[in-house]
Amino acid sequence: MHNHHDHTHLPCLHCHPHSFIRMVQHLIERCLILHMSRDDCIEALARHANIRPLVTLTVWKELLKENRSFFQAYYQATSPRHFTYGPVQKVPRFRRNHPWF
Repeated sequence: MHNHHDHTHLPCLHCHPHSFIRMVQHLIERCLILHMSRDDCIEALARHANIRPLVTLTVWKELLKENRSFFQAYYQATSPRHFTYGPVQKVPRFRRNHPWF
């Protein structure tokens, strides 16, 4: 049995799983815009949006599978060594062509 919080305006994972997953996806994208690491994103969503870390991690992994080249470029662009070596490379645009839910 799950607790549904009527006082929130966020979709419920159990009642509206597709909407909930899309919301988590959107929040992860916002974390990426802020150049946050996966762990920072998981912590931020748990703290500020009350999203369980396992849910965020699962959605992150699925996004990674669908957008491998984006994440490779993202990790390279946000790694500490990137800031000390070489020119900035353009990060490929994030795709949402294949919904996985």
